Amino acid sequence: MSEKTDKLKQLVHIVDYAEYIGFHVKKVGRYYTLKEHDSVIINPATNRFFRNSSTEEYAKGSVINFAMYFGNMNYREAVKELENFIGSKALERTPLSRPVSKASNKKKMLLLPPHGGSRRHAYAYLSKIRCIDTFIIDYFFASNHLYEDNRNNCVFVSYDEKTGQPDFACRRGTMSDVSFKGDVQGSSYNYCFRLPAKEGKRLYVCEAVIDMMSLMTYFLKNGMDKRELAAYHYQALSSTQKYMAVFGYLSLHPEIEEVYLALDNDRAGRETAAKIIETGKEKNYKQTFIPFFPESEGKDWNDVVREDRKDV
Repeated sequence: MSEKTDKLKQLVHIVDYAEYIGFHVKKVGRYYTLKEHDSVIINPATNRFFRNSSTEEYAKGSVINFAMYFGNMNYREAVKELENFIGSKALERTPLSRPVSKASNKKKMLLLPPHGGSRRHAYAYLSKIRCIDTFIIDYFFASNHLYEDNRNNCVFVSYDEKTGQPDFACRRGTMSDVSFKGDVQGSSYNYCFRLPAKEGKRLYVCEAVIDMMSLMTYFLKNGMDKRELAAYHYQALSSTQKYMAVFGYLSLHPEIEEVYLALDNDRAGRETAAKIIETGKEKNYKQTFIPFFPESEGKDWNDVVREDRKDV
């Protein structure tokens, strides 16, 4: 296996693979780091990484070590994962001296991570760590908008309303020390993650799926009944930069009359809400756009429900 793994270490750039599994890569001088883990340093010249805050065996080294560490894999699983990433035939046809460029990795169709056959890690993370109401968690599982993959990550899935096929998915790690969040490659940003209502007149827009589940939990804890909760549309943008997905979703559901911008109460959230409101005016959308932030500055909706749990 030595020749094969030597080729993998040269062909698969850590930066490319990190983005593929959902991390947000940032350049810092001659090196790269991860938005989710700024203690990680990636050297593109040597295609190696290390993590300052960890002394674990696989918290440094090649792209194989990177896959083992952040994917919770053993050595053979990591090699197989990287082979699938580039296509195993690339190992045969690509000269060892010519690495595959980032540009050559064409966008693939949405391929959901494998199911893990369990709900235990995802359920515990969402209920105990994130303080999401169990009714909400059960609904997400039952409606196939959530499952646990074979790496014990939460996978959130949305579906095309005409075909019923998955068109957006994102992952959220359940391990506190190396957890990550990111969109599955091939996801469409036309609408991002959403929960449609059959005839709902109101849409709640959040930044992330955890925020969406937290907002729904907040509503239940403050007296909203489950029937009313299900009568609204919900959307999670994946990030504030993808705010145009709001208008994509409105094109699918012109019956919506009110859009509540339930974004984080921070600078990015407020600025994005202002952009959405201004865009709605410029494009003559008939809907009313209403800012709906958490009361405390700097907080998101998960902060709100976790603080409420502490007060009980």
